[in-house]
Amino acid sequence: MLNDELTENLKEKVKANAAKIINPQTDDDYFRKGYAAKIEENHEKALEYYQKVIELNPRHTRAYHQMGISYHHLGKFEKALIAYKKEIRSNPDNDETLISACTGLINTYQGLCNEAKAKEFQEVFFWLLLDIIDKSEKNNPLFTILKTIAEKYKSK
Repeated sequence: MLNDELTENLKEKVKANAAKIINPQTDDDYFRKGYAAKIEENHEKALEYYQKVIELNPRHTRAYHQMGISYHHLGKFEKALIAYKKEIRSNPDNDETLISACTGLINTYQGLCNEAKAKEFQEVFFWLLLDIIDKSEKNNPLFTILKTIAEKYKSK
């Protein structure tokens, strides 16, 4: 219940902040407008804003990810896949970007009923998480759990 209230309050703040941007100028302005449109489930409008973000900043990782989500909601799975792959290309050395794109790819391939591809990206996702945890702390209990899961996927 409290989480629902917090989520609704956050959504309202995002929409209110975006409404203050009357004449968007920067990639961040357009991103905020797009995100507010996405929250309102106006995915077509969100995509227009995200496209403008990309025109201004072709390496805007979050815009590609949000485009993927909007395309997915519209049932345009092939376009969602393209957006997530562009997300990876925009920042390929960033673990957070790779994990984010993997989750989008997993969901989209599941939407396309392509379980083989979804599992392929699940494996990549788990190995990325393992690598991140391995870099920080091997005694982390999450490391053992993820390693077990990743090994299971590797053997399939």
